[in-house]
Amino acid sequence: MVKVKLVKSNKDSEKEFLDRSAKEESRTIILADFINRNDFELKLLDNQLYHFESGRLLIQ
Repeated sequence: MVKVKLVKSNKDSEKEFLDRSAKEESRTIILADFINRNDFELKLLDNQLYHFESGRLLIQ
């Protein structure tokens, strides 16, 4: 199972988060644009699009 951490895409905090997370193994870094509380549209660093709905990560 992949550990997923959702963060708001923010230029000020993005670099700090990436630097901190780069030291932690087996963590997938996801920059999230929040659509609403239970539905997220996610973008990985490789620009693949993911959907996060009600606690489930749906990979298309």
